[in-house]
Amino acid sequence: MRIPRVILVALAVIGLLIPTLGFGDSLPAPLEKKLPPGVATVTYAGQIFRITTPSALIVRWDPVSATQIRVRVSAYGGAGLPSVEPAAPASTLNIYWVNYSTDVYDGAVPPNGQFIDAVLSTEGGFVDR
Repeated sequence: MRIPRVILVALAVIGLLIPTLGFGDSLPAPLEKKLPPGVATVTYAGQIFRITTPSALIVRWDPVSATQIRVRVSAYGGAGLPSVEPAAPASTLNIYWVNYSTDVYDGAVPPNGQFIDAVLSTEGGFVDR
């Protein structure tokens, strides 16, 4: 019994498409940035964040689910920082979520060894601290 070419071509196309379709469900890789004092704009998973800080920070973005992002911030005292725009004199750290025009955090920079931790919902712009 011989299989028609149309069926073979269709099976080959389906075999190529199925693995590709699965990539739509994958989560973005975590992202960690070391930021010097100043203003920086960072994009993660299609979301834009503007960070204004009076001191150096480490900011990490992790996927929690397809609709949630965890943001973790701590003070940084190491070398090798990228340059960013100079900040206006600021005494507080501000993390602004541009996509939803909302503050993720507006307050003091965490002391060394402590973290600011927030979970963001990309479905409605909600922040859980």
